[in-house]
Amino acid sequence: PERVRAQLAERRGGADAVFDEAGRRVGGARLTAVVTLKPGETGRHYRLPTAADYAAVRRAQERLAEILDEWERGGRQGLCPVPDEPTPAGGGSGAGRAFSVQRYGMLRWGDLFTARQKVALVELGNAIAHIQKWKDGCIANTEEVLSNALSKRADYASSGTKWHLTFEKTTCTFGRQAIPMTWDFVEPTPIGETSGAFGAGLTSVYSAIDTISHSIGAKGQAQQADATDHPLPDEAAGIWFTDPPYYDAIPYSDLSDFFLVWLKRALPGHPLLRDPFDPDNPLSPKNREAVLDETRKCDGRVKDRAFFEDVMGDAFAEGHRVLHADGIGAVVFAHKTTEGWEALLAGMIRGGWTIVGS
Repeated sequence: PERVRAQLAERRGGADAVFDEAGRRVGGARLTAVVTLKPGETGRHYRLPTAADYAAVRRAQERLAEILDEWERGGRQGLCPVPDEPTPAGGGSGAGRAFSVQRYGMLRWGDLFTARQKVALVELGNAIAHIQKWKDGCIANTEEVLSNALSKRADYASSGTKWHLTFEKTTCTFGRQAIPMTWDFVEPTPIGETSGAFGAGLTSVYSAIDTISHSIGAKGQAQQADATDHPLPDEAAGIWFTDPPYYDAIPYSDLSDFFLVWLKRALPGHPLLRDPFDPDNPLSPKNREAVLDETRKCDGRVKDRAFFEDVMGDAFAEGHRVLHADGIGAVVFAHKTTEGWEALLAGMIRGGWTIVGS
């Protein structure tokens, strides 16, 4: 295992092919099959790769080099076109165990994508970013809608995607709430309506918006805040409903960064794409996140079980404060271990709640 990791680390995960000066593949990732569709015919067709397929990969690498060179010659204005923010170190016995990519050389978020995937995401992101320059007369929030489709595209366009053998289609990166190493992957076309393409993601996003727009009967208000410092006054709500962090099961902020790094480039300067508690943090909020991950600290304190219980206690105390005396609280929680449930229930009791049903 150590030798395999060392070999892959030399190639930042090894998802890209390596070519000599004549354009011949001499190492790196190897194409094993090409899947095609034919007009008027149902089903998939499979063939062996050709020199033309590798030539397309080579051209993508050359285009990516041009994009980065243009950014360098422009004085590195703004963010690097390809996400250069660090990936999670992973490890430990808590939520950090969901990541192993750094052990294989993928130290930056851009390393999770092949050259062809990066070129597609960069070009799509640039197109969305330019919408603001001619937005007058367009549908409100067009760029936000398109950026959601870009997120769908990223989910289906990393070196962590797989081929679904039964349904013969691309699966997304997140089959579960983790980013493990993937030994073989599928690279779907970025445009069109097929599984994993931008058009398919856009259709999905529009469908969701249409459903929501027909189901909302009254306007509401959403506000970003720390759960241990609630903006509502005392006894202001009749219902307090929460789906709190799942102890050590899910590293929420790290998983969010997979999408955040591309959204920041498609929506530069967007007020929601920042850490409201730590302006110098280029990624999603980390410091005060309520999670059991002993590889991390909050203000010098290790994020162990005691930390999780204390933060949950403070959050539930705030919920107790803002709820009517005869109000109802509902908590959604799922965990496989007794320890996870004990930590949550301890926080609820410490926050002043009475558990009346489960």
